[in-house]
Amino acid sequence: MKQYYYRNRTDIMVSILDVANGNEVRQIEILNKAKITHAIFKEYVLFLIQYGLIEYVRNRETYKTTAKGMDFLCIYNKMKALILPHPSDLLSDTFIPTIIKRKFSKPYQKNVWWYSIIIVFLYLSQTLHTS
Repeated sequence: MKQYYYRNRTDIMVSILDVANGNEVRQIEILNKAKITHAIFKEYVLFLIQYGLIEYVRNRETYKTTAKGMDFLCIYNKMKALILPHPSDLLSDTFIPTIIKRKFSKPYQKNVWWYSIIIVFLYLSQTLHTS
């Protein structure tokens, strides 16, 4: 039996950018490797194109992650590494797992992730404009 898990907006965007990681890939390859539906793809790819994280190569009908998209992936991976414990930390005696007792509603979780995406984009745009 397959095990499904919840992916937030950022995870879906990262999976699309990761599949098109500097390569020219077709839409069907993104759908299969990112494990998303066509409706989700349309929604997210428009968002990614609008913010310049992915580009559509019209004459080849392929998608390619832009330099800005590659920077986004790099920052995302660094943030994820800071948040998630390193596997060696899990084995140490000093690691104490955090238990969250409060469960947030899905609309609240979606708003938090949406605001975090906006903060990351603002940081990226500020960083790219200053360099």
